[in-house]
Amino acid sequence: MITTNFITFFVTSLAAGSSAVTLALWTGNGCTGLAVRCSNILQDQCCSGGRPFNVAISGDFTHAGRDLYGYSNNGCRGTAAVSVRCGAGLCCAALPGTNSVAGNWYQGTGPRLKRDLTALEARDDTDSGVNCTKPDQAEFYDHAGVHRVIHIPEGTFETALELFEKEDWASLTEFPAWSE
Repeated sequence: MITTNFITFFVTSLAAGSSAVTLALWTGNGCTGLAVRCSNILQDQCCSGGRPFNVAISGDFTHAGRDLYGYSNNGCRGTAAVSVRCGAGLCCAALPGTNSVAGNWYQGTGPRLKRDLTALEARDDTDSGVNCTKPDQAEFYDHAGVHRVIHIPEGTFETALELFEKEDWASLTEFPAWSE
């Protein structure tokens, strides 16, 4: 049975001109299993998901030198449970055993980074905040073993989560196929 957990994936890029990234929330260690994704996440946007996607986080970066931080809370506050320096491509961080997870990414280090992170910790970003978005994509294998990537239209993420928890693959295949 899939456990009930809540995930917020808070993303920030502190370097000017940083490109958008795709962030994923995973059900398995090593960024395996089922995944939901927020595509084209820009600076200071939040990707907020829910159960069962609480085991690992990843970012798909076009440039090296990005740091991915994972937290064992749903607000990217306090001390990170894990941090990973990422190259170009998929960067994964596992957070096994946490009730909820969050993650953020940035480019750069030094005094500016510390100042900006302090400002972020002081903010009150909630799940319904203006900088939050729900995943718009999901990846899974349906009841026949066919690999599916679906689009989750705005306002339907909670329904998709319920279907994932019930393992109702047939209903999930009724969502539109993903296309860029």
